[in-house]
Amino acid sequence: MKFIAQNDLKITLKEKRKTHRVFIKDISYIQSSSYLSSVHFIDGRKPIIVAKLLKYFEEELGIYGFLRICRNTLFNKRNVQLLYTDNTRKILMDGGAKLTISCRKYSKINQILKN
Repeated sequence: MKFIAQNDLKITLKEKRKTHRVFIKDISYIQSSSYLSSVHFIDGRKPIIVAKLLKYFEEELGIYGFLRICRNTLFNKRNVQLLYTDNTRKILMDGGAKLTISCRKYSKINQILKN
């Protein structure tokens, strides 16, 4: 699976009364809860809460290496530090976040990260 490079590309995120322009490469992962999505960054800054479904981000950022690992989490392939090969099905992201991969997605994610 080929992805487009993220260098110097930005995305606009609208949070309540603020509009943020952030580099795609700085996004570590996105988690969704209902219709709100939290965009987390590799540098540890405060997440931006956006009123968008995770499906929107999957469609917009999928070509840049963002992959869904479970029903509520999308991660940036570029910012993966470690894939645990034991039975925990977790990945360690730059910035220290540990994300759990669903059983159904594990083999696909494992194959993509090995390439």
